[in-house]
Amino acid sequence: MTEKDELYLYQAREVVDNRGRKYLQYTLYPGTFVVDSAYGNSSVVVNASSGITANIQENDFVVKK
Repeated sequence: MTEKDELYLYQAREVVDNRGRKYLQYTLYPGTFVVDSAYGNSSVVVNASSGITANIQENDFVVKK
């Protein structure tokens, strides 16, 4: 990722079905995010419309627009 890249973010959460099997479920964060700062192993992204910084966690999924 580089600064000013536009992204879609998906938040992952673990769900368990009625048989006890675990799955990851992805939910789309509302809006488009822009890379504000990029570093060697991390980045800061901001919602393009609201300016709110996203808290991306391990297992979240990022797709470049």
